[in-house]
Amino acid sequence: MPYVFFIMICIIWSSSFILMKKAAIAFSPVSIGWWRVFWGAAVLGLLCWRRGLLQWPQKRHWPALTVVALLGCAAPYVVQPVVVNHQGGAFMAMAVSCVPLLTIVLSIPMLGTYPSRCQLFGVCAAFCCMGLLLVDGVKRQIPLSDFGLAVTVPLGYALTNTVIRRWLHDLPALLLTCLSLSMSTLLLMPFAFRDPVSTPEQWWWASGGLMILGVMGTGLAMFWFNRLVQDHGPLFAGMTTNIVPIGAVLWGWIDQEAISQRQLFALGGILFAVACVQYRGAAKPA
Repeated sequence: MPYVFFIMICIIWSSSFILMKKAAIAFSPVSIGWWRVFWGAAVLGLLCWRRGLLQWPQKRHWPALTVVALLGCAAPYVVQPVVVNHQGGAFMAMAVSCVPLLTIVLSIPMLGTYPSRCQLFGVCAAFCCMGLLLVDGVKRQIPLSDFGLAVTVPLGYALTNTVIRRWLHDLPALLLTCLSLSMSTLLLMPFAFRDPVSTPEQWWWASGGLMILGVMGTGLAMFWFNRLVQDHGPLFAGMTTNIVPIGAVLWGWIDQEAISQRQLFALGGILFAVACVQYRGAAKPA
């Protein structure tokens, strides 16, 4: 079952970048982030109510929940549409692929866990392949500001993954995800509607894509992801971000984004690296 969740997350998240790109036609980046967390919190809140999981977390959970809401939801969901609008979905997906390497770095001091040789080899190989992908970005003269914004996303994800594993492992994954998205909704609400929203002919298409992005890409996929983090560790779950660029590049190619042979070669290497990390990786870590 964990591999089913893994595959579903990869499929959904690889489509998220093209949906963000289309939503940016009619919505500002902050509005995109707010609607994502709003729809995600709404659908998961309904599921929590149906399953009788609505409860107030303990006092010790709130600091960690705040970190997850701010660095794992609110901030990256605003930053990603900005970078996608400037550089395309494929580039943003490639930056997110740094999550496993950063997860290993943070897991050693925060969790006291060390990767196996096979896992370390796989993550390092994936990181080298990511270097090839970023070379294309340098040749396209991408501004340092966009690079800097893109790097904050995987750093925030890696930090929140280890925080969940360390301090929030006893919360039901469904409740954890619902609470973090609800807190993110409140955090972004004061800024979500300040910018005027344009209303082009594609407004209804952008709104529909944003709703799908919130319900599937933010609500359900994030719930499955947090469950993988709690049950099988942040590295196993975080390797989804090494598969996501493949789907994102394919969507970019369909949307007429420039795709080079170097990118295709690197993505093939990433697939091999993920296989090394995920081989027998679903067992619960000690």
